[in-house]
Amino acid sequence: MTEFIEKLGFETSLFNYSVGKVQITDLDQLNELKGYRLVYLRPANSQIDNELHKIYSQRYVKISLKATLEHVNEVDPNVTSLSNSNLTEEILQLSYQSGYLSRFLLDKNFVQKEFYLLYKKWIENSLNGQIAHEVLGYRLYGRIIGLITLKESHNHCNIGLLAVDEEFRGQKIGKKLIGAAISFCQKREKITLTVSTQETNYSALKFYKRYGFDIYKKEIIYHHWNN
Repeated sequence: MTEFIEKLGFETSLFNYSVGKVQITDLDQLNELKGYRLVYLRPANSQIDNELHKIYSQRYVKISLKATLEHVNEVDPNVTSLSNSNLTEEILQLSYQSGYLSRFLLDKNFVQKEFYLLYKKWIENSLNGQIAHEVLGYRLYGRIIGLITLKESHNHCNIGLLAVDEEFRGQKIGKKLIGAAISFCQKREKITLTVSTQETNYSALKFYKRYGFDIYKKEIIYHHWNN
C-alpha cells in the first residue's frame, strides 16, 4: 500500500474494506491510490481543489463552528442524561436523523449500509462513554425526542450528534438541548463549544449562527473509489 496514505483503522474495520485519507498536493498522487477501496482526498489548496472538482463530481464540505460560552443557561427539566443508557430504537433513529446530509449517505458508492453501521456505532460509543463524555436527551410524553452528544477537550466541548425527531421540530427543542450543552460545558469550566456540519445543511448552519456560533474552519473532502 502507498506509504503517503494514512490508513483509517476504524472505518477499515467497520466497513470491512481498506479506507485511507491523504492530502493532495499534486494531481500525480491520484495515480498512486491503489491498495485501498476508498481514499478520502483533501486538497492542499484552492488550485488543487478546482482541479479535483473537475475530476470528481461529488465535493463534500465540512463546516466547523464555535461559540464562546459567556451566559449561564438554565436547563429545561425535560433534559435528561442518557449516558450509560442502553441503545433503544428511538435513540438509534435519532442518530440516523442527525446524519441525513452525511456524505456517507449521499455518496451512492456506499452500498453496504455503511452510513447505518457508522451512525449506530457512533451513538453506541457515545452512550458507553468511549467517544463522548455526556449524552443528553429531551424526554416528552415518555419518549426521547431529541439528543445531543458532547465530548470534552482541554478548554472546550464538541458536539458530535444533535437531532430532534422530525415530528417535533419547530418547538425550540434544539435550542433547549444547546442550552443544556452550554450548561454542561460551563460547569466544567470550558471556554468554547464547537460543532461541525455540512455546507449543504443550510438549516443547521442557520440554527447554529442564531445561537452565537461562528464559522472558523472549512474542510473539503473528495471520495476516491477503487473497484
